[in-house]
Amino acid sequence: MRKIYGFRDLFIGDPYKMNIDLMNYLKYKDIKKIDYNNILSREIQIYDTTFLVVADDHDNMIGFIQSLFYPFGSGVVVKGITFQNRGSGFAYRKDLSNSPERSKRLLHILSILRVRDDKKRLMIGCAGGDLRP
Repeated sequence: MRKIYGFRDLFIGDPYKMNIDLMNYLKYKDIKKIDYNNILSREIQIYDTTFLVVADDHDNMIGFIQSLFYPFGSGVVVKGITFQNRGSGFAYRKDLSNSPERSKRLLHILSILRVRDDKKRLMIGCAGGDLRP
């Protein structure tokens, strides 16, 4: 699993800034040749994320995700509000698809998905970062 996260950290990011064809993501044979020990400086960790969904008898649903990401978020508090620090999801090197850049989207973003058909309604929340499939 560490190798696939390393591959992700090197090549995957904002779809408009990637240097690989995403459709061939799982076909790269060079994945075994990459020395990930020199690239990855952090370990995969689990942080606090909460997902809440509320539904009523009329098929109304609302979903909410709250995540500080690190144990105390960004460490910035403004009278009753603690800011998260999702910006730390960017790569630490400047030459990668997920490196910080103006108007660039993070690799991971918290997601809520709602699916419905004639009889059933479903809403799920997905944690970000290394926990996101």
